[in-house]
Amino acid sequence: HTIKQWVSNGNPNCAHVKAMLVAEEYWKCKKLDKAVQKYSEAIQLCESCRFIHFQALVNGQLGDLLVERNQKKKTATNVPKQCYGEVIWLYEEWGALKKVELLRKTHGN
Repeated sequence: HTIKQWVSNGNPNCAHVKAMLVAEEYWKCKKLDKAVQKYSEAIQLCESCRFIHFQALVNGQLGDLLVERNQKKKTATNVPKQCYGEVIWLYEEWGALKKVELLRKTHGN
């Protein structure tokens, strides 16, 4: 079975993974706006299922993508910083304190 099949069969434990993988594919193909939409979908799915560790991972990916998109468009927003703040909070909630320590050294907060 594949993740796509599991999602089609109604497995709620896979929908967030599928959304994140689709986002990754969009990012790889430089379809950044579509990638942002899919990452946002994955984050919502993680939140609804309370998969905080995966929600942290996806928020980090979204933050990295937004940094890239801002550089490409030569704009600056606080959105990536907000994503990283959320990542730190989620990992702290999950109890991954070493990860929190590393992220604070890299991204502040």
